Amino acid sequence: LKNHMAHQLPRFSSRTLTKTKTMKRKLTFILIMISFWANAQLIETEFYHGKVYDKTGKSIEGLISLRSSGGIQFKIDKESKTQFYDQKQISGFEFEEDGELNRYEYKLIQKNIYKLLKVVEKNKYINLYNLKIVKSYSESGISGAPLIYPIMFGQSDRYTIYYIEKNNVTIKVGRDLGKNLNTLFSDCPSLVKQIKNEEFGVVRNIWQGDKIEEIVRTYNKCNNPI
Repeated sequence: LKNHMAHQLPRFSSRTLTKTKTMKRKLTFILIMISFWANAQLIETEFYHGKVYDKTGKSIEGLISLRSSGGIQFKIDKESKTQFYDQKQISGFEFEEDGELNRYEYKLIQKNIYKLLKVVEKNKYINLYNLKIVKSYSESGISGAPLIYPIMFGQSDRYTIYYIEKNNVTIKVGRDLGKNLNTLFSDCPSLVKQIKNEEFGVVRNIWQGDKIEEIVRTYNKCNNPI
């Protein structure tokens, strides 16, 4: 009887088992992505009171909702028709969340390439922006995307990329910041000296973390004495 049952049971090769496990992983990932998409849609419909700025700098108040696919949804009030805007129609927008005012602007960082950046420091001398990036980990690999919404599944690492705007030119702050010291801060020699003396930390590392925020604020004070 045992021999008969053993003969009737199907035999799975290691290759078949590997394929089965792979399909299970793919199915799990698909289900997770569907869940993430559904949650994103829920967030996407949440509107915040704020202002939208057109290309001339004029603003209009209303309700703003961030779109996970890019741009925003905007309407004057709850009963109004929803409009869709991106860098083609507006220069930026702001809204208040949990008592904090968040302002975002579209900045040209390369030819015909715009990025939606959060305003950190805005001054007539140098403006500082950042872009928060999240790397999410799954069985299918690693993906990176701008962080507008919180991560809803899996593990993730978050990091911030900074951009400096001077004379209407926006540049990414990176490891080569030391090479651009004179270009960016030459009209504030005391700050250049502080940076070279590593008062803000090792020069090749100060582009990370919030040190760059302190540097830009120091520069703007240097050029705007009270």
